[in-house]
Amino acid sequence: MNGDRRAADALYSRLAGLKPADPRLRTMVASAGLGKPGSDAAFAELQAIARDDKGVSADLEIIQGRLRAGEFDAALKAVEALRRKQPDQALADHLRAQVLARKNDLAGARQALENGLRMDPRYMPAVLGLAALTRPRASQTMPANAWMTCSGRSLDGSMPCWRWPS
Repeated sequence: MNGDRRAADALYSRLAGLKPADPRLRTMVASAGLGKPGSDAAFAELQAIARDDKGVSADLEIIQGRLRAGEFDAALKAVEALRRKQPDQALADHLRAQVLARKNDLAGARQALENGLRMDPRYMPAVLGLAALTRPRASQTMPANAWMTCSGRSLDGSMPCWRWPS
């Protein structure tokens, strides 16, 4: 389709017509409507899909669409809906941290990442997110033991890998 949005929209609609109950196809069609005038209908369709589907594709599209639109509170609501679907996974905490960082709530973002890492100490996106939030300023020198493994401990074994040495 190479930039021909109308042709892409028509193709998505035809695909969805072939399998109208398929949540993945419905999500693709609804996602194509994000960022266009009348995107409220696309968000409503994605919310209906997310409500009925056990998968998280529609939830992720809602979060991404709300972030793109700068609707941070709506994005946080969508993250909470995702959390209810996946209460034992760190993804929701990671996404919450992204939204809070966009709102410039760095303390809240740090807390969300730490919550996720308590759930899964090897969840690399949260490890990297926390490292980005805690990296030293140019005026600070990096501690000798700053490079850590993701095994849950620092190289010297003294602290969890997601904490910056003090």
